[in-house]
Parts: sequence; C-alpha cells; structure tokens
Amino acid sequence: MLILWCLAKVFACRPDVAYFDGLGETIISVGLVKPKPGVFHNFVKYLLVLTTTLEIVILGVTFSATKDGM
Repeated sequence: MLILWCLAKVFACRPDVAYFDGLGETIISVGLVKPKPGVFHNFVKYLLVLTTTLEIVILGVTFSATKDGM
C-alpha cells in the first residue's frame, strides 16, 4: 500500500490523504515525473511510477482547487 498526503504549509494545498492499494506485490521503487505534453490530459500534472518485481504501474497525479484557490 502506498499512502500519500499533502502538507498544506509546504505545498499550499488543502490537507488531504490518499492511498493506493492496487498492487499485490511489494513496491520496489517509486518515481515522480512530468508527463510529455500532449500524451495525457492537461489536468494530469505528474506521473507516479511504481515498480514491483513483476510489474510497472503508472498513475496520473492531478490536483483540485478548493474554494479559497488552494
């Protein structure tokens, strides 16, 4: 399981926690990269790359604004 959270004072976002438990194997490495323009939808700001000994998983990372603009 991979758990992600936003630290509001560091990243100017609303405090939030998300998790991903879609892998049956142990995560060996994690990477965060910017996608090549025009390949993904514009709202995908980053790609989270997860690897296990059996597979590579790429997840699109998006951000949503709150009423106060964060």
